Amino acid sequence: AEGVGIIPWSPLQGGWLTGKYRRGMSEAAPGTREARYQRELGREAWRERDNDETWRVVEAVVAVAEETGRTPAQVSLR
Repeated sequence: AEGVGIIPWSPLQGGWLTGKYRRGMSEAAPGTREARYQRELGREAWRERDNDETWRVVEAVVAVAEETGRTPAQVSLR
């Protein structure tokens, strides 16, 4: 309405909103951006996001994706 465009920063949250991560995982899958962060920054990179708030968001995105026949990434980007 204001004619202002936006460009989101990290719309998939480094892969967390793609559906590739699930509650109970102890670390990121090899070859992912999150795994690279773990190598560069240590395990703290995973621990910062491995919490109930993150998992509630991830699980909500996955649930909507399943209900609508889309991928979690598609839901996250819409």
